[in-house]
Amino acid sequence: MKTTKEIENSVEIAANQFKEYYLDWLNNFLTVDGYAEHYGLTESQALQRIRIGKTVHNRNHKES
Repeated sequence: MKTTKEIENSVEIAANQFKEYYLDWLNNFLTVDGYAEHYGLTESQALQRIRIGKTVHNRNHKES
């Protein structure tokens, strides 16, 4: 069984990964479709990644 600290660390790692997905899309792609095609995702999967990442990114900026 994982400790609370290990769980918190895992959540932070996942949050950072989603933030990186968002920033990759923001900086390197013109469309969600292009992002999805590049990574072999459906448009729905790509959009979900981007939305979660944007939420994490915006939350981090508000906390600063």
